[in-house]
Amino acid sequence: MITSRYTALFMMVLLTIALLFCSPAVSQAQTSSNDQIAAIVNGDNITVSDWINKMQSLRAQDFIASTSPLQFKNETAGQIALQSLIFVKLLYQFAKKTSLMPAEADIESDMKIAEQNPSIAQALASKQLTDQQLKEQVKLERTLYNVATVNERCTPDEVKEYYDKHPEKWGTPETWRLSMIQLSNETDANTAMDKLKAGTPFATVASEMSVDTATKAKGGDVGYVVANNPNLPPFIKDAVSKLKVGEYSPVQKVVINGQTVYYIIQLVSKKDMTVLPFSQVEPQVERMALLAKSGGMAAVQKKIADFQKVSSIVISLPGYQQMMPSSGAPTK
Repeated sequence: MITSRYTALFMMVLLTIALLFCSPAVSQAQTSSNDQIAAIVNGDNITVSDWINKMQSLRAQDFIASTSPLQFKNETAGQIALQSLIFVKLLYQFAKKTSLMPAEADIESDMKIAEQNPSIAQALASKQLTDQQLKEQVKLERTLYNVATVNERCTPDEVKEYYDKHPEKWGTPETWRLSMIQLSNETDANTAMDKLKAGTPFATVASEMSVDTATKAKGGDVGYVVANNPNLPPFIKDAVSKLKVGEYSPVQKVVINGQTVYYIIQLVSKKDMTVLPFSQVEPQVERMALLAKSGGMAAVQKKIADFQKVSSIVISLPGYQQMMPSSGAPTK
């Protein structure tokens, strides 16, 4: 889900991926497959339809365990989705127990801020995002924020220091438009590089030689990426940071899950970062500074992990009963 800038640490980008799914058999006591119980968390039900919807909204990054080096999670889509749903149930239960659930006025205020974001406004206008979906996401983020920052305070000097140290957060981040050629062996990588050096257009070489089917037909065009995106693999950041617009990188040799892959990356265009004045973003800066000081998501993880230890979690999905959800935050 797309979110407001000041809660970027908890960002969930609205990007649905297709997943193959076979509906499992569950308790015959339920008359509708959508009403069947996937799990019960302290008496609160998670239905099979909740689980299916969550799997359908997983993103590629939800399967990444680490970007340096690039490693993927061992869990299945079903496990990742169920862990996330259980975490959210525990989070709301803990917040209610500790009087940290956001007030309706706070949610409405946060929605107005979020709607000022051009990306969110566009998603709402194009029906990619509904008002209710935005409200649910804002509620989740405000709850995460409340749980993380309770009893924490920041001085004005700490807020200004945070603003100065993180200019990329206050405005439009630097963005790159990239094209890439992916090769499966060193010989082909060298051949592709020789063609580029001989003057063959990058798009032509990509169309002829790239093994990446997603970008091959587009001449290697990847589209725009945010330069400081934490999920952008380090080898791409390092390579592109040394390029001028129109230039391409040397061959990048990368090992992904034990398989060696070769890339040539071109910086097609670049948009520089813009930074808003402190006076315009001071409330957002204060919240993010407070979030960082409190320990952010790690603080939430610890509190919910402790709460989980004294909670009752019953999983009803066949084949999932032995899976105890790992303590931690929902997929982001």
